[in-house]
Amino acid sequence: MAFQKHFETFVNATYTDAGKAEEIIGKMNWTAWVREPGLPPNQLDFTTPDLTKAKKLASDYIADYSKSPADFEEYKDWYSSLHVVFMEELIS
Repeated sequence: MAFQKHFETFVNATYTDAGKAEEIIGKMNWTAWVREPGLPPNQLDFTTPDLTKAKKLASDYIADYSKSPADFEEYKDWYSSLHVVFMEELIS
């Protein structure tokens, strides 16, 4: 309850146009989003083109392990998190 009041105070202070503040506060469904168990009704998608490339490269290796895919050199320039995604895709 304290967070809800803090949030509403912040929105009212940030948006001086009362209509906009009321609109934002009106969209908040505290019961469904905070108090009920399970995932929230609106879920974020964190998929990026790089993530898709890492998974595709692993799938390409799995599909034909006798040779490296055409774009395998890109692996060397990836940051470590993409290496982890690639490896997890290989072993799954």
